[in-house]
Amino acid sequence: MMKRTTLFTLFLLVSAAAMAQQSRLFVRGGVGEAEYWLMNAQGSKGIFGYQLGVGAELPFKNSSWGFQPIIQYVAKGAQEEETSLTMHLNYLEVPLDFYYKTEWGKGWGFKVAAGPYLSYGLHGQTKVSSGGASVSVDSFSDEHFRRVDAGLNTDFYFSYNKFFFGMSYDMGFIPVHEKSRGDTWPSNYTGMFSIGVYL
Repeated sequence: MMKRTTLFTLFLLVSAAAMAQQSRLFVRGGVGEAEYWLMNAQGSKGIFGYQLGVGAELPFKNSSWGFQPIIQYVAKGAQEEETSLTMHLNYLEVPLDFYYKTEWGKGWGFKVAAGPYLSYGLHGQTKVSSGGASVSVDSFSDEHFRRVDAGLNTDFYFSYNKFFFGMSYDMGFIPVHEKSRGDTWPSNYTGMFSIGVYL
């Protein structure tokens, strides 16, 4: 499923480059905080997160609305304070957003976008520290975290000429781990300050 979605997104990005001048490719990167939310997220705290991706704006004809597929690398995870457990989960992610964009005077504009995303875990490291010693394991090895994540992506951006900046959020709805310890694990959440440029 993830492979088909990635290929579909690549097709859209390549198609955008060959379409009308209104369609634009862009690259963006961001840094912020990754944490957990929803079920049993209490007792966890955020860690440093980041994202880097390429996308396309595909406007609907004669409209301020459009479709925005993106392919990006995202670092997620969290830390549990009581157990000194730090979880780094790195994904290839495909947000498929719909956006509304308005242009202001003198090159300024604003865009809001939202839509579903699908992620596939590429690699990661989970570390447990105790008494000055630590043990690390592959986060996505057997018996550990799910490779598939899915949820809602939202973006809020100001633009000036070919540059843009703002906030990007991921809200996952799939628990990062299957049921264990008699309860349900929480889901991924990230908030990133992002900057980008239209190509």
